[in-house]
Amino acid sequence: MKKSSAYFLLSVVACLLSACASPKICTREITKSDAKAAALLAESQRAHGAEAFAKVRDVSVCDDGRWASVGPKFQPVLADRGFRRSSEERLLIGPRVVAQKHSGPEGGKFVMRTPRKVSVAYNGALSADDEVKNAAALVADAYTMFLLGPFYFNRPGVLLAPNGESVVDAAVCDEVLAVLRPDDPEWPRKHARRGSGRNISRFPQDLRGPLAYRFR
Repeated sequence: MKKSSAYFLLSVVACLLSACASPKICTREITKSDAKAAALLAESQRAHGAEAFAKVRDVSVCDDGRWASVGPKFQPVLADRGFRRSSEERLLIGPRVVAQKHSGPEGGKFVMRTPRKVSVAYNGALSADDEVKNAAALVADAYTMFLLGPFYFNRPGVLLAPNGESVVDAAVCDEVLAVLRPDDPEWPRKHARRGSGRNISRFPQDLRGPLAYRFR
């Protein structure tokens, strides 16, 4: 192999690895919420329009696109590119119910996610595959976090704690560690970080579940 080609290949690999990397999250045991952390989250919610959001009961979105070649190779079950090309989704905020209708070259996929259960059907047939259901739950939970931002944490079982500072685009962020304990004890524990305070528009997230994924 030519030396220039080798350098190029190493550069590509380095970029892929850095893109998949995520900063470590504090995993200390949190037994109760910290008042300062709760205040930071409330400040962020006000900045995101808490008064207007209080009147919202449901959110509907749709999207359409094409998968890049890299993502599905690393997480084929999560991507499910044969069935997830275009999507329609409705979120009922109060009961925390998500319904998703996906379509792709292999047909249709329907996902119903509640706080205690997830159901997945392909072309009208229910799936009993745990990996498929776990991946669908992760996608539904992540998309809900995309839509709700800091309001995602208006739910039972959330514990908040200060998590130091970070710098994003030269702006200093105060971070809040939010520990979510799902209603169903069989679902993996999840951690999410909330950037707030001096840069309250930032919303970085980490989900630790059957599939690890980082969102910015």
